[in-house]
Amino acid sequence: MPATPTTSPTVAGTASPAPSAIADTGPRFDEARCPFEISEEYEVECGYLVVPEDRAAPGGRTVRLHVAMFSTTNPLPQPDPVVFLNGGPGGDTLAVAEYIVQRTPFLQDRDLILFDQRGTGYSEPSLDCPEATEVLVSTLDEVHEPEEWHEIGEQAARRCRDRLLGEEVALSAYTTSASAADVEDLRRALGYREWNLYGISYGTRLALVTMRDHPEGIRSVILDAAYPPEVDIEVGLARNIDEVVVAIFSSCAADTRCSRAYPRLDEVFSEVFARLEREPARLTVLDLSEETSYEVRLDGEHFAASLFEMLYSTDRVPSIPRVIYEARDGRFDAVAENLSELIEASRMQSEGVYSAVECAEEAPFVRPGAIREGAAGVRPEIFQTFTFHAESFLRTCESVWRVPPAPASADEPVRSTIPTLLLAGEYDPITPPDFARRAAANLEQSFLYEFPGVGHGVVGSRFCADALTLRFLRDPSERPNATCLRTLHGPRFLLPSDAPTPLPPKRYRDEVEGFELDLPGHWLRISADDLDDPAALDRLLQTDPELGQLIRAAPDELSAGVLLLAHDRAANDPVTTATPTLTVARLIDALNGESFDALVKDWVDWIDESEPSRPATKKRLRLDGHEAVEIVYRYPTEDREDASQLVYVDYVVKSGDDVFLMSFARREDVDPNAVASFRRIARTLRLLPSRADP
Repeated sequence: MPATPTTSPTVAGTASPAPSAIADTGPRFDEARCPFEISEEYEVECGYLVVPEDRAAPGGRTVRLHVAMFSTTNPLPQPDPVVFLNGGPGGDTLAVAEYIVQRTPFLQDRDLILFDQRGTGYSEPSLDCPEATEVLVSTLDEVHEPEEWHEIGEQAARRCRDRLLGEEVALSAYTTSASAADVEDLRRALGYREWNLYGISYGTRLALVTMRDHPEGIRSVILDAAYPPEVDIEVGLARNIDEVVVAIFSSCAADTRCSRAYPRLDEVFSEVFARLEREPARLTVLDLSEETSYEVRLDGEHFAASLFEMLYSTDRVPSIPRVIYEARDGRFDAVAENLSELIEASRMQSEGVYSAVECAEEAPFVRPGAIREGAAGVRPEIFQTFTFHAESFLRTCESVWRVPPAPASADEPVRSTIPTLLLAGEYDPITPPDFARRAAANLEQSFLYEFPGVGHGVVGSRFCADALTLRFLRDPSERPNATCLRTLHGPRFLLPSDAPTPLPPKRYRDEVEGFELDLPGHWLRISADDLDDPAALDRLLQTDPELGQLIRAAPDELSAGVLLLAHDRAANDPVTTATPTLTVARLIDALNGESFDALVKDWVDWIDESEPSRPATKKRLRLDGHEAVEIVYRYPTEDREDASQLVYVDYVVKSGDDVFLMSFARREDVDPNAVASFRRIARTLRLLPSRADP
């Protein structure tokens, strides 16, 4: 049985600074430096909101919530900003600030305000529980009976709780109602007459409670992956996951391409689960934060938990059938990557806040036996994996955290007349569309949209979702035009033919720049000289018109730096008409003493100057053992209302003293899973710097 999977509706610790004595009775904002790294392209100011820790004792001690205010570059900005309410409860916000501002569209014409909710991230005190992460990574290769797993988790929770109490943290003060009061105090402290709330996952519950308790100053609300107070998330957890799994299996069975490639998908999943329960596999999982790795005993529950993590991400849902079949054949690379991300996610959430909130606002309203009743009839693999963990958490609430139960209003619907946009993903396993429908039933002026093929979190997953959100913000009183939804469809499942080819690789050697590269055997290679040879381009246009046009249209700045251009010519999928391309270049500036991070910044600046749909997003990872940064950006089609775009994924890779650029491109309407596809391909390429450099 694995360590507890992440079941919170989102996304290591040191001793928490003690809350300070309060200086006055009102909220206070103190300017401070921004503690997180952010690109220079953003204009941001930071500070701390100082508020009472215990809202029932306003003359007592205070907590400090770290706040970041991002300014729009629009010369005619709207006066009402958007406030981002993160999920969890307990999710860190400012640690991923750049990812948030890049993924959301709000900075186009409004300022964006981010803050770490009380007890999370850079706010003080921190209710982080490194004890939980330590248990997660230290038991990945262990075998225990269910009751032993419960005791291990309970002991870690007790160590965290005892430490927090020793630091004089008032656990009962960390509630959704207290955070809602923080939101209102932030508006007052910053001097805004009105603003807009955007909540994701648990952040939607915080938004709803703020609408109920502090409606003044709220112009509009966006609820993305709604988690209303009246739902019992632990009771419905196994059933929600089961329904999404069944829907994905049914979609594959109804898809001719998918059903031919992956027949009997539901049965194969059960067979893999049962086999791993009998004979666990062994694999190595990377810990990117600590730059180490762990040996994992992969049993059936670990396998199911890794698929659950995939359901959170829209980009990864289409690869689920292939991952199941790879596991059938004894290949677990994708599973190892999922488990690596689960470890990383555990460091991005304050377990103390999660437990304080859920143990007060969820656990008291769950009847004995309700979890098993709610899971009746689900797949046995889902029941086994997730029912135990839900029950174990509720037991730990009672035996360890022992926070006072919230009032009855914490389990009741929120009613409001504030204009509200609700967005739901068809394949959301933790906050399904039904949650949004239940919330909308009590919101008098609400507009609900369900997005096909989308997982947990809609904004940033589709250009259509971003366009619809911006239309709503322009006039929240009117239902936004959602015609772009007609162009969207369910996942285009990845086939074995979409995977990197097992053919022997071809070695490319650049004599001038002094590096070598292993490419899949069926890739077509084009030299830099071809880019300047009209005859070569004409031949290419005849053999591959789309790729030829892409090269011909490339900016001079890019063409001059290209050392190699290649693309995947495995054209055994007749549906795929737009060719993916790969450009590989050695960044000459790396030889002039510029740091790796500076090179990444230069490249991102160059991208953003070309005005993509929104600023490029960045993610650090490792490719073939090398430090790398993944950069994703898109350009809209001529019809900006259309959901299709040209998606680029660049990898800046550090290999020894060399730095390489790999740039992929493909039309997203042809391959909605392009980002995930490119990441898998990038992981198969071997960069081999030659020491015969001139």
